[in-house]
Amino acid sequence: MRKTLLGTILAVNVVLLLIALNILYKEASSPISGIKTASDSVKTPEKAAQKTSKKETPPDEKNNSDASKKTDTAAFISINSTPSGAKVFINGYYKAKTPANIKITSISEVPRQYSIKIIQPDFYSWEKMITLTRGGTKEFSVNLKRK
Repeated sequence: MRKTLLGTILAVNVVLLLIALNILYKEASSPISGIKTASDSVKTPEKAAQKTSKKETPPDEKNNSDASKKTDTAAFISINSTPSGAKVFINGYYKAKTPANIKITSISEVPRQYSIKIIQPDFYSWEKMITLTRGGTKEFSVNLKRK
């Protein structure tokens, strides 16, 4: 009886682990896994300390990194809402609160469809399907309607 119970518990734990790994895999392979929000660029004391402790790059390497920034293949989404502070979801994943500047770094050469949804308590949600291309920018200013 005890061995059966322990075996069942072990089997359930293995199934839960496999489900968790599957979710992590889907998130990592999502076309929006490379999204960065404006809050990612906010400097915190920890980030500032890490930056100052980094090694200085030689001038010739800086020129190479500047060239790679010019050929950035990301797309950008800029969203403002009235009222501000609404939650922004892209393809069902929460990404930021408005106002939001979102960078999508995993854009392929083929245009892709993205679902944008804005949610604020006591207001009707706003949803739109957009097509992003490499290097493209989409800007939205949304007036949410009170329920």
